[in-house]
Amino acid sequence: MSIRVLLAEDDVDLGHLLHQYLELNGFAVRLVGDGQAARAALREQAFDILVTDVMMPLEDGFTLAAAVARDYPTLPFLFLTARKLPEDIRQGLRLGADDYLTKPFDADELILRIRNILRRSGRLAPAPSLKLILGHFTFLPAEQLLRSPTGERTLTTKSVFRNVVGSA
Repeated sequence: MSIRVLLAEDDVDLGHLLHQYLELNGFAVRLVGDGQAARAALREQAFDILVTDVMMPLEDGFTLAAAVARDYPTLPFLFLTARKLPEDIRQGLRLGADDYLTKPFDADELILRIRNILRRSGRLAPAPSLKLILGHFTFLPAEQLLRSPTGERTLTTKSVFRNVVGSA
């Protein structure tokens, strides 16, 4: 069963990139453009985590977070936002956010933070250690590590994506 992520992001391009990247990493993602749409999605189906921007039309992320903390107290959520001021970060954490990540960000770091939050909340069991062997090569997907007789190499899912998001 896939981990269900509700992604609230009003930047259409960034939202689609994040949607694709999260799906590449095994998550089932529903993308919405504002807090009101996120609340409607929460009424329609269950999610394992909410990733939300702060500055969105109709209903901002802080208002959404307050509603989520009240109505879905066991749902973990994190902010992914351009708002970097210390008072914004404190406000987000006071509202109950499990994490607060500012833009620009590293996409692989976002995935790790999501998985860590899900693991701590009991929504993600530790992945079994999978090992794929092909001839002299061994691939460890969880570590994204390729071993050969001449050494080891760490692989990335999409280095290009990380560069695009890092400059957003």
